[in-house]
Amino acid sequence: KLGKDNAIVTKFLLKLSKELTEVHLPYVTPEQGDILCKFCLEVVRMYSEDTKGRVTIESMEQGEHCSQLVTLLKLLSQLTTRDLPIAAKSTIDIAQVVITGMMIVIPLISAKLLKYPKLCNQYYSLLGLLLHVFPARVADLPPEQFNQLISTLEFGLMQSDPQVSTQAIEALAAISRFHLDDINPANQGRAGCRGVGLGGHALPDASGSSLLTRFLENLLHRLLFDTCGRDFVEEAADALLPLILTETGAFQRIGTALLAGQVAPDSQSRLAEALNQLMLYNNTPIQ
Repeated sequence: KLGKDNAIVTKFLLKLSKELTEVHLPYVTPEQGDILCKFCLEVVRMYSEDTKGRVTIESMEQGEHCSQLVTLLKLLSQLTTRDLPIAAKSTIDIAQVVITGMMIVIPLISAKLLKYPKLCNQYYSLLGLLLHVFPARVADLPPEQFNQLISTLEFGLMQSDPQVSTQAIEALAAISRFHLDDINPANQGRAGCRGVGLGGHALPDASGSSLLTRFLENLLHRLLFDTCGRDFVEEAADALLPLILTETGAFQRIGTALLAGQVAPDSQSRLAEALNQLMLYNNTPIQ
């Protein structure tokens, strides 16, 4: 057990696990990589079992669990940022470890706990890495697990902290580009291209709105009506383009609704010009 009922022992055992992983990552053989992945997964599972029901707002305010979760997320991030060799016959891989770790960590982190800067920054840094390096594995998740991940992404996009919102927009850009590239007919037949993108996760719900449409609406709303930092605006372009290319019809509907909401003719004219510039590639002006 990872120092069960002893926060100090747990903290140092997690730190030791992170340091051991960091030191050995550059030198492991495929067989050793298999062992290291299993070790990291076991650390995450044991931590989840030992702290179940004990991670609360009060314990976070006392600093009891915040540093533990940050260290755990750093451990998973190390696996994602390194090209870890895995034995061909292995029954485990890095994506499995990181995704399993995220699924274990997410229930321990509420929206209130994500307001702690160190924890929040480390979580969204790892989420961005996961969606950038393993987007297809995320797309293959069952709906419940996929929605758990995406709900935290939506939460991050709405945060006022510039570092958090920028990390979230980078993660959104990664998953949006993956979907667009994977469904692009010109890419069919290429290695790693499956032709389905996010698959069923991208289909419209009962209201007719899809996941990517909601992201497009939220992103446009932030850019047009909220005060955004320069870094956020620059990163937003990387996410906005694949969303527009994928959800052209939705973009036109959103644009039309935005124009209808402008009372002043000058404002309506400037907004129409800006939106139409984004649609020039398709020769489809917004009316």
